[in-house]
Amino acid sequence: MKKIVILILLACLCACQRTKPQAPSNRYHKTDTLGVGMVLLNQRLAEEADIQLRKYVKGNNLNDLNNLQLTETGVWYQQEMTKTARLKKNDVVTLKYTISTLRDSLLLDNVQSVTVGRRETIAAIDDMLYELGRGEKVVMFVPWHQAYGATGNKYVPAYTNIKIELEVQ
Repeated sequence: MKKIVILILLACLCACQRTKPQAPSNRYHKTDTLGVGMVLLNQRLAEEADIQLRKYVKGNNLNDLNNLQLTETGVWYQQEMTKTARLKKNDVVTLKYTISTLRDSLLLDNVQSVTVGRRETIAAIDDMLYELGRGEKVVMFVPWHQAYGATGNKYVPAYTNIKIELEVQ
């Protein structure tokens, strides 16, 4: 009889296991929908800027110019070729540049001393410096996301595609 009672108790213990706790059904993951929306909006605007620059280059017959190239970041440029040595990281150079809209309205005319690779200028210029040497000139057509971005500055409005004529001295 004892054996039967013990077997019944063991069977009940094995069959009557406690259920594992479950996550509440009203639990939700908090998502920053405003942040996600802004990222998606900026991605769409960047894609549109790239399309506009492509149309601008082709519509103004700039595509036929010698050495007009497109970087991975979406900057179109035409470089005046010379035989000077390329700039290296930490080289100190003086930049003379003009920034205008794609409709040739002058926004900024500036001379600035910078150290290559220190991000002291906009992304498009800083990246281009590695392709240039002292005395070289380049004309760049830059999407807003490689220029002054969504905030702009006191000279260049936000979300503005620009044309930069740059000379390294």
